[in-house]
Amino acid sequence: MNKILTKYALPTIFAVTTALSPLAAQSNFNHEESRDPVNMKLNSSRTSVSNDLGKIVFENTKDGEIILSKGKIGINLPSGKYLDNVGVFNILAEGSDGKLTMNPGIWSEKQFEKYKLLGDAELMVKEGFKPCYMIMGGFYGNKISGEAFILKNAEVLDRNNVDVLAWAGVHDNNKYLSAGYGFDKIWSVAGITGHEDFGNVTFGFYDVKTNDWKVKSQTGIKNASKGFFSTENLDFSSGELVIPKTFKQHFSPLTTKGNYTVRLEANGNKENYSANIAVGTNLLPIEIAVGMIYNSQEGNGALVELNKNLDVGSAVLKLEGKYDTVSGNAGIYAILDMKMGEKNE
Repeated sequence: MNKILTKYALPTIFAVTTALSPLAAQSNFNHEESRDPVNMKLNSSRTSVSNDLGKIVFENTKDGEIILSKGKIGINLPSGKYLDNVGVFNILAEGSDGKLTMNPGIWSEKQFEKYKLLGDAELMVKEGFKPCYMIMGGFYGNKISGEAFILKNAEVLDRNNVDVLAWAGVHDNNKYLSAGYGFDKIWSVAGITGHEDFGNVTFGFYDVKTNDWKVKSQTGIKNASKGFFSTENLDFSSGELVIPKTFKQHFSPLTTKGNYTVRLEANGNKENYSANIAVGTNLLPIEIAVGMIYNSQEGNGALVELNKNLDVGSAVLKLEGKYDTVSGNAGIYAILDMKMGEKNE
């Protein structure tokens, strides 16, 4: 039954939604792939179609030699006069144990003059486990923001019976700072925002059980990305880090953050640690970042990252490649964005 749902039902729903997408004024088509550049084997792929009617996502990820599938269909509902946006969704995910998880939910949001409220209620059902109940509330204002996520019967996620994940942030037009706690990790996000030629985002975590830690900082100089170095993105990033999502967000490469960019990153635990520094630019025909890596067990090395956007008719093909000499790991990431249908005037 699981194989039928993940291999036939989800692709069928995707095909039907794609066919119906012209009913909306305009649709966005997105396909993302991650591959090993040596043998071009697929590590992961994600395809989505979204429009005014809703959104559907279908994803395959590699777990060892097993390909796992998951999909999501979301429908936007009439909101009425009390709410700005309301929607329902259902997520189907295939686990490495071969069992299917079903995750239906409903969400809503309301925009006021100086703040926005978000509400979300979900149910997670998996064979052999009690149903897991989840609720989330979010507040996003001009000066403060935050989210809280409560889970009941969270054993299906290998967690306690009741688990609470939360973060809170303070900010103005030029500064941002948030802190949160979720699934044994203490998180913090800081940023410098709102400047034309300079921006910075720094985040880090510490795992109180495993003693793992990580710090990552990215800086853009000259024509700093207004989208990345913004309060809205840092609110989103704080929530993405503290409250794990079924579909992980793929953030844009270092070189998209400004004409000149710098990244500092370090992570480790009691046995091992590593660090790297990279500098990049988007002023060349192919955006490039180069850097150095240090690993306490594997030694020193170099890294290179390439990024190129290609116009393909009405679509944009975004290509990302990276390689480091310490681990020998290489990767190619491709994203195809395309508009479907014409916008009504």
